[in-house]
Amino acid sequence: MKESISKLMIFMKKTKISFDAEIELTATKLGISKSEADVLLFLSNNINYNRGCDIVEIRGFSKAYVSKAVGKLLNKGYISFKQDANDRRYQHIILNDSSKPLIIELNKVEKKVFKNLWHGINEDEKKTFYLVIEKMIKNI
Repeated sequence: MKESISKLMIFMKKTKISFDAEIELTATKLGISKSEADVLLFLSNNINYNRGCDIVEIRGFSKAYVSKAVGKLLNKGYISFKQDANDRRYQHIILNDSSKPLIIELNKVEKKVFKNLWHGINEDEKKTFYLVIEKMIKNI
């Protein structure tokens, strides 16, 4: 069992390293920081989770990491805020049209990384993998 846990941990670590390296390279080409790219990708992929606290909780970034990135994106005009109608303590982060070209490029890189990750794995294996992951999440 220890070997299986080690393999899972190695898989997660190598996936993160590969993903982060590609995103950082693309972010630099786009003139933004990796943290800005991470926030843009998160917001574009998670339309219902558009508050800073959502990014912190779901993606596991620190509050400072998200706050700094959000501030930079706001100053560059890539995002704006909309106050929550039900709870004035929260603001929703809205992607502005000016962020779309960046998101398109970041999504291309994201797809490339996952295409490489899934190389040689058929659809049935993918479905099984996702089913197992879903069960593990429920168990946690």
